[in-house]
Amino acid sequence: MLFSFLSFRVRFANIAVLLLVSAWLVAAAFPVLAQEVRPAQPVTPPRATPVPAPVPRPAAPVPSAPVAPEKQRTPSVGGQGTGSFGISTPSSPSGAMPKTSGTGARKPAPAVNDKDPVLTIAADGSLRWVIGELVQAFADEYSDAPRIEIELTNAGGLQKKLTETPRWDVVLIPGMDEAKLATSAGRVEPEGQKIVARNVLALFARLPADSAQANAKWQAMVESGAWKNVALGTPGLTASGRAADALLRRHDLYERLEKAGALSYGGAESIVLNRLKNGETDAVLLLKTDFLAMEKWPTATKKAMAAFRFYALNEDDYPAIWYTAALIPGTKRKEEAAEFVSFLVSPAARAIWQKYGFPTQ
Repeated sequence: MLFSFLSFRVRFANIAVLLLVSAWLVAAAFPVLAQEVRPAQPVTPPRATPVPAPVPRPAAPVPSAPVAPEKQRTPSVGGQGTGSFGISTPSSPSGAMPKTSGTGARKPAPAVNDKDPVLTIAADGSLRWVIGELVQAFADEYSDAPRIEIELTNAGGLQKKLTETPRWDVVLIPGMDEAKLATSAGRVEPEGQKIVARNVLALFARLPADSAQANAKWQAMVESGAWKNVALGTPGLTASGRAADALLRRHDLYERLEKAGALSYGGAESIVLNRLKNGETDAVLLLKTDFLAMEKWPTATKKAMAAFRFYALNEDDYPAIWYTAALIPGTKRKEEAAEFVSFLVSPAARAIWQKYGFPTQ
């Protein structure tokens, strides 16, 4: 009986424990069950960081083919005295744009005799510094011009050769009287002549030793005998010699110098300049442009010229030295020759004349 009682108490205790555990579990779960159920909030997706689009690399530049520089043709002007030289005229490559200059676009060359494709220009030696550039500028006006040859001689040589029916096509004659003489004798064509430029006479002489004569005029220097030697070109051969002779006679100084033995004729202008260069004369009468040769003298010689100066001359005291361009009768290249003569009075040519000291008006 006692065993039954104990078994009952054990079962009762187990049931009580079981009830207590169940009650605790219900109490623990009740707050959760009593809470309000809220709908789930939408979740904002994270912003995606934009990935920059790849920047394409520029293609490596392709180097262009090197362009060869255009060769510059510089015509060489003949030396002192009589001589001749040729100038090769340019030709445009296929498809190339023609050059232009002061007179406009290059023109097609006139027809020329294929058997003798040379245009010959005869000029006085006083034009040696300018004629080469004039001819080259003329050649640049044409797309396919013939070869041009220049022959330089003195004024006397020009007149002599004109009587011998020269092979020239164009001649440039210094002096209006000389041009009229050649025209009246039928040695040059009267039609198409152009007066292209002029030159002036210049006196380059030693400064006076006496300071009282520092401002003396050239006539007073000659009369006082300060210059023991006055050099000039031979009048029968040179344009400068004819002008200098007329100047001295105009002032009645020619005979004075001649009696004193002070006149010295050098033939060509180059010989007169050499006498000045070598210190053999006190004064020289030449054309203004003849003194361009002094630029090529040695430095020591140029310094020695500090003892000289130019004396003012009146241009009315001697015949004006105008250059006339004319065609030779019977030339086989008349059209080209006429084109060249016309070019010599063009704006482009006038700029070249003036560049070398030749007035054109």
